[in-house]
Amino acid sequence: MAAFVAARIAQHVTEIIPVKKIVCLSDSQIVLHWLKTAKPLNSETLIANRVTEIKKLTSDCEWRYCPTDENPADLQTQGISAVQFESSSLWVHGPRWLCNISDWPRWEQNITSAFATVVDREAENSSPTTHEETTGLHKLIDVQSYSSYQKMVRVTSYMLRFINNSRPSSRDARTCGPLTTEERRIAEKKLIRDQQQQSCRDVICELHVRKHKLSIIRQLRLYLDEGDCIRIAGRIHNAHLPKATKFPLLLPPKKHLTKLIIQDAHSRQLHAGVSQTVTLLRQKF
Repeated sequence: MAAFVAARIAQHVTEIIPVKKIVCLSDSQIVLHWLKTAKPLNSETLIANRVTEIKKLTSDCEWRYCPTDENPADLQTQGISAVQFESSSLWVHGPRWLCNISDWPRWEQNITSAFATVVDREAENSSPTTHEETTGLHKLIDVQSYSSYQKMVRVTSYMLRFINNSRPSSRDARTCGPLTTEERRIAEKKLIRDQQQQSCRDVICELHVRKHKLSIIRQLRLYLDEGDCIRIAGRIHNAHLPKATKFPLLLPPKKHLTKLIIQDAHSRQLHAGVSQTVTLLRQKF
């Protein structure tokens, strides 16, 4: 939307003032990628329509990159103190390199290769399907019989502990006592993976053979992690956030497990509204 506003202003300026050249700057590498690529966008209709109009309005303009920490607009959108704002040379004069074109930041269109690197690296480390995955956790845990996600995770954790303690290799180092955070994390991931394997078999097959014919794989940039779970390679892979937030797990829609996860998030937020519940969910899913 910022680029869209800039495009309209650029058109207005060219109609009013006889200028030779207009340069538009953006700190969003995603937007620059959208504007420079010739491939059709598999994005939302809003994005596709805006990108088309921006290209039309700025056909005679040049788009350049502006680093985020040197973008004056961020001083208001992100917020600074009144004292900092009053003494800000960035707001008054703009970036220090603005008057010297030779010093302007350069941007290489490599965001697609960055996404491909993430997907390929995770796919290379993914393990083949094991016997446990073939039989399926759903053979032992009936998801439909639970009304609480936390209870289902606890039962699954104890069941997995019993299986591990029953193996000959672990008889001398059996796990006892209260459940650990790691045991609960493993149980939760196995439940998610089992549900994905039941509901998204066609997606998993295509990801295993490195084919991306399904539109959902291209749109969400799906890939298999080291535990054979389906994750989404989103647009925040460079953010200083936990890996689970940058690459969330895919939840199959209209499934009982997904419903229990949503109910659990809603309860942990003390029955907050939809936006707060969605925000909490998207930290992992």
